[in-house]
Amino acid sequence: MKRFLATLAAMICLAQPAWAFTTFGDIDCGTWVQNPSPQNAVWLSGYMSGIAAMYEIVHGEDPLKNVSSNAQMVLWMNEYCRKNPLNKVSKGGASLFAELAVRGAK
Repeated sequence: MKRFLATLAAMICLAQPAWAFTTFGDIDCGTWVQNPSPQNAVWLSGYMSGIAAMYEIVHGEDPLKNVSSNAQMVLWMNEYCRKNPLNKVSKGGASLFAELAVRGAK
């Protein structure tokens, strides 16, 4: 049942239409790769923390508990953005969060 709920949450998170939420300061993956900056890493950390806070209210758990540093998320995002340069970093963050939620449900 936990796996089902985590998968469902991940699908909902990734399937939201663009008008459903606003992300301030979101950049595209091309910019992430070409112009790495500490500000981008801080933005990612805040974005992921916001998703985690909402998820924890609904599900009572935090998938970020298994991430031990912001550097891990940045490295994951580096790889994601190299493979998906036309996507927004927020979409990559949602993908990372969904992966962590599914891992946590196993």
